[in-house]
Amino acid sequence: MNTFVSHAPASTYQSDASATQQLESARHTATDELLVSIHAVENLEGKLNIGQPWTEDDLAYQEATRYLCHQDFHRALDRVQQLIVQRLFEMSKANIAGMGNVILSIISACSHYSQTGYKMQTSIWKALKRCGKAIQTAIDKYNKLATTMHLPALTLDWKNVVNYTFISEFDILWHSYSPADLNSRLWILQANHEIASRYFKVVHAREEVHRLDIEIRCLFTAIHDEQQHLLQTSDLLSLTDPAQAAKLQEIYHARVHTNQIHLRQLRAIMVMPGYLGLTT
Repeated sequence: MNTFVSHAPASTYQSDASATQQLESARHTATDELLVSIHAVENLEGKLNIGQPWTEDDLAYQEATRYLCHQDFHRALDRVQQLIVQRLFEMSKANIAGMGNVILSIISACSHYSQTGYKMQTSIWKALKRCGKAIQTAIDKYNKLATTMHLPALTLDWKNVVNYTFISEFDILWHSYSPADLNSRLWILQANHEIASRYFKVVHAREEVHRLDIEIRCLFTAIHDEQQHLLQTSDLLSLTDPAQAAKLQEIYHARVHTNQIHLRQLRAIMVMPGYLGLTT
């Protein structure tokens, strides 16, 4: 009677044993890390005098979670602002601020006329893409966190960001960690921003007008005194140095011709209803 006995390959058995050992080691490591985390939580609860451990339904847990979300949001906001402000300074040095979409339109139009235009479009597009990749990544992260906030924050659009020309245009609402509803505040409305900006422009314009009332008379007096000084000096030199006196006469007549234009404008300003300075 023949008996057939099947034996598993030794290599298969060794690989299974090795995999089992790795899983067992991973389980022990995870268990140790869990115990360390439990002890760390117990120590933290003891330092904070927390008698009852937090659960997801506790208000304190929800408050702490919301605070951490705000911290992540502010870090993302700082990153976006840093990159955009850096880009604004770089664009201002190149004197092409606010030309992002215009440049793309031009190179797109060039690509329809020649193969060279298409190559230029591809090269410039790749360069812009490399420069804007970091900003795009930061904006995506910011927008993702903005929608998850307890008070949803304003989101950013790449098309608007590339056309910013001044740092003041990059105005994002800083949602501070506060239980108050900031969206209900009057200062958050864009219309109120515009009114406040125009109000302060009017205030500073009035200050500038008052300063101009003084500066206009100073300029008028300086022009008059300079002409009198040239004329008197020319008369004195005519007896001792006729050549130099003649040169001063040429300078005097040239200045008079130029000053007449300025004096005409100054007199026109002096008769305006808003002018409060002296006219003498």
